[in-house]
Amino acid sequence: MKLGKKHIVLGALLLALGGSVFLNWQFNDNNALLAATSSQGSVKELGKAQYANATASATEDTSSKDTEPVVMSAESKSYFEEVQKTRNDTQQQIVDMATEILKSTESDDAARTQAVISASQIASVIQKQTNVENLIKAKGFSECMVYIQNDECSVVVNKGVLTEALAVTVRDIVNSQAGIEFDKISITEV
Repeated sequence: MKLGKKHIVLGALLLALGGSVFLNWQFNDNNALLAATSSQGSVKELGKAQYANATASATEDTSSKDTEPVVMSAESKSYFEEVQKTRNDTQQQIVDMATEILKSTESDDAARTQAVISASQIASVIQKQTNVENLIKAKGFSECMVYIQNDECSVVVNKGVLTEALAVTVRDIVNSQAGIEFDKISITEV
């Protein structure tokens, strides 16, 4: 069988999709990274959103609260584990279906092209979700889930950590990493 440009592009896209799924799985457990950064003491954060009329003591109280680790309940931890597993399973099923279409000798060029386009879009969304989740976790959340669909984003974080300042930070992260407008971002505590 002769390897053409389509096969090479298809292979590269599947490799990128597989790499992003692996990275999502690899970076899913960042608790060791968060523990290492929180043990370094207080770090002054440049560019942090602050209220215009806030006093210096109020700002200092908020920044120290942002970096304090919060213990999650067993129910919350179970929720995040279950949702993460479900999302990973669904994404893997989509990848498997695209791979089957591409390997099938009965599939026509239109179906293969559509499979490549779908795989590319899924890889892009997975990468954006992973980037946003990792950056949100770096801001002090022990767990979070990000769902990006139809130019909208839903962020689920553990309960008891979210403050007004952190909500602004989360929205800013989603906007900068995924290009989603602020009014299309919802944040839910679990």
